[in-house]
Amino acid sequence: MIFNKNITNNEFKILEVLWNSGESMTSTQIQNTLEAADENFTRCKTQIHAMLSNLLDKELIVIKGYTIVSKAKTRLFVPVYTAEEFLLNISNRIKSGKRFSMPSYISNLFTDSGHNDNTIEILEDCLNQLKTRIGNED
Repeated sequence: MIFNKNITNNEFKILEVLWNSGESMTSTQIQNTLEAADENFTRCKTQIHAMLSNLLDKELIVIKGYTIVSKAKTRLFVPVYTAEEFLLNISNRIKSGKRFSMPSYISNLFTDSGHNDNTIEILEDCLNQLKTRIGNED
């Protein structure tokens, strides 16, 4: 899964809303969530619909179904990729560059103070699984 779609900051914000929601959302729900999270985010419905159309065209979201809101049939949107899949894809695009350093990349990932001993245990488990997988390939 490698997509070569560039997205705007506002399109990314929409993806974040959908990832954080964990369920399908209408355009109005997305807009209300964006405005509640950021008082400076003010977009009209037309702009939200344009961003959603762009994300549909880029195949980053899909219409999961429809619901009725105020007697009108309204689309329900979901992301195609999880946040982790999306970020992995971006990482893979960056890694394909000549000046990419995996140790530097990993180091920068964990400079955030929001990590704890559990993070280290998870990383160790992932590394052990990778070692096992690589060992089984030989």
